[in-house]
Amino acid sequence: MSSLLDRLKILGVPLKEQEGRVPESVPAFPITKVIEGNEYPTKDGNIFFVEKTFPQEYLHGVQTLSSRPILEIIHHYLGIGPEVDYPQIVFLDTETSGLAGGSGVFAFMIGLGFFIENGFKVIQIFMRTPVEEPGLLTALDEFLNPFQLMVSFNGKSFDIPLLNTRYVLNQKTSPLEAKFHLDLLQLARKIWRDRLVNRSLGELEREILAFTREEEDVPGYLIPQLYFDYLKTGNATPLRSIFYHNAIDIVSMAALFLFITQIIENPLQYNIPSLDVAALARLFEGLGKLEEAASLYEYCIDRGLPSTAYIKTIERYALMRKKQGHIELSSILWMKAAERGYIPAHIELAKIHEHHSQNLSLALEWVNRAIERVQSDVSLPGYLRKEYLNDLNHRNARLNTKITRRTDLCCDKRKQESQ
Repeated sequence: MSSLLDRLKILGVPLKEQEGRVPESVPAFPITKVIEGNEYPTKDGNIFFVEKTFPQEYLHGVQTLSSRPILEIIHHYLGIGPEVDYPQIVFLDTETSGLAGGSGVFAFMIGLGFFIENGFKVIQIFMRTPVEEPGLLTALDEFLNPFQLMVSFNGKSFDIPLLNTRYVLNQKTSPLEAKFHLDLLQLARKIWRDRLVNRSLGELEREILAFTREEEDVPGYLIPQLYFDYLKTGNATPLRSIFYHNAIDIVSMAALFLFITQIIENPLQYNIPSLDVAALARLFEGLGKLEEAASLYEYCIDRGLPSTAYIKTIERYALMRKKQGHIELSSILWMKAAERGYIPAHIELAKIHEHHSQNLSLALEWVNRAIERVQSDVSLPGYLRKEYLNDLNHRNARLNTKITRRTDLCCDKRKQESQ
């Protein structure tokens, strides 16, 4: 008993004197009576684990788990080789004693999911008491051994650092640092930041996968307290909802991963919103796949976008083409944005005509149009109006000086020719 209480204190479990006693008798509802699972032996003791297989025909909302899109872009995004394929991918999610992180927080459940020949398997490793943490960490090491790529959701900020800390505190070497890691949250933010205000896993389930959880699910913020209640009472009945919650998190990650790989590899074959296509274009541009990005930029511009996204997408595409040296195409794009009254587009057109086409009169015309636009736009913040006018007035003066100098040179040349 003293070893368990000591372990609870080490793990940061808040025990009061009157509430700190853990039942000495076998509880009426141990985990083995609530969840069907098995014992997994390790050198650090047995741990409890649960297995569940989702068949190939299972649909998670609109997404099947049997599809296997090409992973070329994912490989490129992570900087890994083609040898990392579906059999080497494992999805990881933890349920913990707290949501804020820190050395006092521990993982009492670790869910793993991976593709198998006839479907998708979820394994959940559960720590029945804090004394079992060394066994849980050893089991995780063994379960992770066949896999090369871990996929998590916010794992880079939470799950992975937390688990690495637990390995250090238990004087063990973490297996996580040797794995490639894809954090789906970071990728989801790149793809859906303009369309979805909230990119939580639950929101992506609803909005992207069209999946609805069953009533037995439990909100994440309640999970730590449910586990502490279980430690105090020995009643594992409420933990059923945590096992469900964790399993669905794992399956949702797999479904979302498959959905993302589908639209990344064949973005125009799926009827996805133009905002998503524009986001994928930015992603491709960031990866250096410029022609693929160009085709997506052109597609969503032609198809139509909300006003602000339309301007920003044109701006991004025009700047990309300018860097490539396609000045004429860049100019056409800036014209589209200027037609919407976008002041930076006026300035870019002035730059093009001043420095590339050498049409100083047209450059001056675009500068003056921009000045008029700035002066008439009452929605502009004062600091931005001042910044624009300072720049534009400077350009106006410089262009007038250039035009005067060019005119004088032409006059001098004509005089010399006439003499």
